Amino acid sequence: MLRPPKCLILVYALMLAHFASSGEAQPFSDLGHALYAKGYTSTVWVNSFDRRLAYLAHGVFYPGIPIGRQGYDARYGMTLAGSGSVSVDGSGHLMATGTATNPNSIPAEGDITIALLRNGTLVDTAEVPFTCGPSSRCPWEVHFGVKPGDFPHPTMRSFTVNVSRHVEGSRCGGELSVDLSAEPCHSNVINRFNLSPGYRFTATDSIDTNYLAFPGGSTTALCAEILPLCGGQTGGQPPPSVDPCADWLAATQRWLAQLPQLDASCSDVLAALAAWAAASPTPPEDCLNP
Repeated sequence: MLRPPKCLILVYALMLAHFASSGEAQPFSDLGHALYAKGYTSTVWVNSFDRRLAYLAHGVFYPGIPIGRQGYDARYGMTLAGSGSVSVDGSGHLMATGTATNPNSIPAEGDITIALLRNGTLVDTAEVPFTCGPSSRCPWEVHFGVKPGDFPHPTMRSFTVNVSRHVEGSRCGGELSVDLSAEPCHSNVINRFNLSPGYRFTATDSIDTNYLAFPGGSTTALCAEILPLCGGQTGGQPPPSVDPCADWLAATQRWLAQLPQLDASCSDVLAALAAWAAASPTPPEDCLNP
C-alpha cells in the first residue's frame, strides 16, 4: 500500500487545524486593522480635489503606527521631503522656489502646500502644482500675497518656507466626512468588518477610510466600501440587501486555488504553507453566526 509523504500528512493536519480555528475569529481592534485584513494595505495619495487628475500615488499603510503629533505621514507612508528659499518678485511680493520629492513608485500629479513663515510664525500659504515622476525630485515655484514691507522691521533672513502635502482625500470627492456613528452606517460597517457590537468609531477611522486602498487601486475604501454601507450620498438610506458571506466565499475560493504545489521531496513546503495559511480571508461574523 502506498503511503503519502510525511510532509503531506503534516500539510493536511495543518489545514484541518487552520479551518477548525477559523470559526473563532475575534473582532478587530479598530476599522484600520479590519480594512488591512481585507486587503487594503496601500494608500491613495490624491493631490488636491481636482477629479480630472490622472494619477494616484501610493504609499504603504502601517496600521500599528498611531496618528500622533507627527501627523499622518508615518502611518500612511507618504512623507514629503522638500525645501526652498525666499526672495522678492518683480511686483515686490515675496516668492519662493525649491524642490520636493515624490516618495512613491508611480507618478504624482496635483498640489503641494508651501507655508511662508516669519521667525517661525505662519504668515501665508499657497498651493502649487506638483507633477513629479516616480521617486523623483522636482522643482516648484510660488508667489505669495504679502510683501516684506507688510511686516515691522523686515529682514529677508526672517522668512522661511515649509513644504508639505496638500490635504488629500478619496477619489470620489475630496476628503469626505461620513458619520460612521449614525445608523444604518454604524451597524452595517460593524457587521461588514467584524468589529465589536459596541465599537465607537474614532477620527482615525474616518481618516483611514479616506486613504486606504488596494495595492494598485484607483480609489479608496471610503468609495468602494463605506459609502455603499452608509447609504452613499443619498442621505443615509439603507444599502440594498447583500449576502454578507459572498465576498468572503469568493476570496476563499481564490485563496484555496493558491495552495502551494508539492513535489515528491516536499522541499520548502512548510514555509510556503505557513505563508499561504497566514493569507487566508477572515470570515465575517454573520457567516459564523447566521
